[in-house]
Amino acid sequence: MKPPSIILLTANGRFEVGKKICLSISGHHPETWQPSWSIRTALLAIIGFMPTKGEGAIGSLDYTPEERRALAKKSQDFCCEGCGSAMKDVLLPLKSGSGSSQADQEAKELARQISFKAEVNSSGKTIAESDLNQCFSLNDSQDDLPTTFQGATASTS
Repeated sequence: MKPPSIILLTANGRFEVGKKICLSISGHHPETWQPSWSIRTALLAIIGFMPTKGEGAIGSLDYTPEERRALAKKSQDFCCEGCGSAMKDVLLPLKSGSGSSQADQEAKELARQISFKAEVNSSGKTIAESDLNQCFSLNDSQDDLPTTFQGATASTS
């Protein structure tokens, strides 16, 4: 089983739209992929990376938190060209001013453990690289995902 290519479909201020993003859980780094990772693990990792800095990784952006929140709200108006679904009809309503939930904390911890992997430049130095901690586990039976970035729509292939 190979890792997914992750492409975001809506502007979010953290990752480029329509471009495969470079995370250690994505197709850019099959050497770090763990087939035991679930869709939930991948979603939590992406959500956990949303508030972090891009640090030069492929497909990363560094918008301000305010700009990211505005883009998340705007993404509710996204309508899928393939199936015609509007995100405002299929996503749970955003909770403004909600505190940090247990799922949000889990996403942040997972993002800390699953790192961005950087490309090596011509001088042999990495742009942004940190170690992958492959020793983590998640309880995949939990279905509650953080609502902080529900408006950011992604596609995997």
